[in-house]
Amino acid sequence: MRAYISKDGRAPEDVTATILARGGFPDEKVMKKYVDQGASELFAQVRKLDRVPVVRWVAEADPDQELVLDNRTFDHGGLVHGGFLVWAGDHFEVRQKVAAAMWPCDGKPIDCDDDPFVEGR
Repeated sequence: MRAYISKDGRAPEDVTATILARGGFPDEKVMKKYVDQGASELFAQVRKLDRVPVVRWVAEADPDQELVLDNRTFDHGGLVHGGFLVWAGDHFEVRQKVAAAMWPCDGKPIDCDDDPFVEGR
């Protein structure tokens, strides 16, 4: 996934590297640890973009292999948190946590219960 900003009718500018450099996303070494345990690569969850200006990156665990629990795993070890990318009106912000209003509950247990990265539930 790439991130672009277009201002004042100019051509879109690729700001992906700038966003990633702001930190908080797991680096290659960290992701290798999860992949070696059977997790997928990080992917973007975009299913809530019609309601909130937020993209979330996660990796899914292999259901047949348990992940070692740490400060990035959640959903009882089924997911690895990569971070949130929030559109703040004129720029992107990288966040490790967001308020519940920024990541609304869809009625699924993961969206409502075991998610330490969504505050205020």
